[in-house]
Amino acid sequence: PVDISPDDRRIASGGWDQTVRSWDIETGNEVWASSDKDGFILDLDFDERGERLVSGSSSGLACIRDARNGKLIHKIKVDGQIDGAGFFGSDSILLVHGAISLHDAQTLAVKQRFKADEQFYLGRDKQSDRFVTRSPSQWSTPPMHTVSLWDVNQPEPYAEFRTPHLVSSAAFTPDGQQLILGDQAGNISIWDAENPDQPLRMIPAHSREIFALEFLGDQTRLLSGGRDSIIRIWDFASGDMVGFLQGHEEYVYSLAVSSDGKRVISGSGDHTVHIWESNPLRRRLQAISAAGSVGELVSLRDYFR
Repeated sequence: PVDISPDDRRIASGGWDQTVRSWDIETGNEVWASSDKDGFILDLDFDERGERLVSGSSSGLACIRDARNGKLIHKIKVDGQIDGAGFFGSDSILLVHGAISLHDAQTLAVKQRFKADEQFYLGRDKQSDRFVTRSPSQWSTPPMHTVSLWDVNQPEPYAEFRTPHLVSSAAFTPDGQQLILGDQAGNISIWDAENPDQPLRMIPAHSREIFALEFLGDQTRLLSGGRDSIIRIWDFASGDMVGFLQGHEEYVYSLAVSSDGKRVISGSGDHTVHIWESNPLRRRLQAISAAGSVGELVSLRDYFR
């Protein structure tokens, strides 16, 4: 996973080497690295001030670190792998680990448990208190899968969406009115966030599973990344592909966009993080080996195509 700090100065990344790393976005240099060697890092999130960073691992370990130096502030172990970990406001952290629980951001004590079982985290609306999960695969004829929309202040989901394909990613439009889902068949479906009856429209986007969805600045451009290793850029109004970013050698697992929309951060199964910049679009590639060693910084120039 990758995330970018609210001031657009730092990138956080984590992966199979069980290490959380911080990078200077201008130089590409590593600022710090921290590891408890206790499971793969599956999700991470800066708080709203960029002062703390929470991470969740495959072993069920959640850690809060000082985002400036990587120093461990608190940690807690829960049952199940944590595939969703995020700050909600300054005082709460949500953990999705099959079950769903809300924790105090200072002590990690449990504040609320949600009525959920075997849920998988898909994404959240950073402009509100909403988040999205899915249930495990369900065998039925025809196939039907459930995506749940939650408010962090309510113990039960307030909307459920039914899809024919297993959903693997989610995002909200910047105005919060529409929910975007990416599925394992490579489709993007667009829904009214308050009306789960039928999708408003579908985009056949990728040849394989979609792992990440993000809007580029405003609501005019949507980014998608997945199993086919290509980041695609979509005109949201028309559904037409208007560009792509190609350079990863393996699947694109996560995307993050700077607050001004000028930088796109992508994390991949090829153990690299790419920083894409516009005007012209420039890609800086920082190679990270599976063992956690750092390769040479390579600067390349590219453009939207």
